[in-house]
Amino acid sequence: MSRSLRLLRLVRILRAVRVAVRIFRIGKAAENLMTGGAKYIYASTIATVVLLTASVLFFSVEYGVNPNMKNFFDALWLSVVTASTVGYGDVYPVTVEGRIVAMLLMIFGVASMGVIAGFVGSAISGRIKTK
Repeated sequence: MSRSLRLLRLVRILRAVRVAVRIFRIGKAAENLMTGGAKYIYASTIATVVLLTASVLFFSVEYGVNPNMKNFFDALWLSVVTASTVGYGDVYPVTVEGRIVAMLLMIFGVASMGVIAGFVGSAISGRIKTK
């Protein structure tokens, strides 16, 4: 084999290695992006499921018994107000079952909202530090 063919082969191998390194870097960046972004999606999904589950439970045990619970939006309103610890008091549970749902929502809803607030605070402070 001639010397020019060996040199040509070496150049081709170096190009292939360079392309492989680029692909690896792009893949690593995409993996970091997906891993970082996935936690926001998971936390938002969990918070949404907690709020909707509590709303359905509130509506099923309070509708017809609680004069303040006129429709499903009132149940959703109660869930959001309870999970966010605002507690306006315009809609509140009156049955024992509704109060149990409220107690569980106070634990799990506040925890899921706290996780989301922590992610937002972390993202904001990370942007401030890089500038």
